[in-house]
Amino acid sequence: CVNLKSLKMTDNLSGLTAKNVKFDKIEFSEKTSLSSLILVNNSLGSNVIESISKLENLTYLELSYNQIGPLNVSTFAKLKKLQTLKLKATNISNISFGTFSHQGNMKDLDISDNNLGVFDMHMIYTMNGLTSLDVSGNGLSELANLDTAHLTFSILERIDLSNNKWSCMYLMRLIKIMKTYRVVLVQSTI
Repeated sequence: CVNLKSLKMTDNLSGLTAKNVKFDKIEFSEKTSLSSLILVNNSLGSNVIESISKLENLTYLELSYNQIGPLNVSTFAKLKKLQTLKLKATNISNISFGTFSHQGNMKDLDISDNNLGVFDMHMIYTMNGLTSLDVSGNGLSELANLDTAHLTFSILERIDLSNNKWSCMYLMRLIKIMKTYRVVLVQSTI
């Protein structure tokens, strides 16, 4: 792991990828045109997440393998152009209702390998373009509001529900619902 004390971004940068780097501070210009940001396994602090949450032009954001913790309503509120959000293994144990309410353009959401325990299908209700959802490896035993999630399932193309704590009866119910809405069940590749 490389340690960087500070990183300041220029206005005309369109993408940034940094893996296995510890950032103490990242500053982004208010005028940045950054559309893609991949910060995987970087020991990000809360000040870095706060800086990222202001990047209104982002369409692709991956923060996997960082300990970012709980998500609240303001975490992604300004990121209305996001199409892909990857938060695999980010120590998320709770997602506040409304956290994804501004992501109407989202196509791909990966919140796998966290500690959710419960996932409410209404969390993704406003994601009108969501085609791929990965909630694998979260210790889920049920999906809250599953019975009223028919509008969500009508747009989903694929969902990964593997490596959770489904009972056989509940899993059969999920398979039947997914089949009805023609949602492909996929399994994570490890």
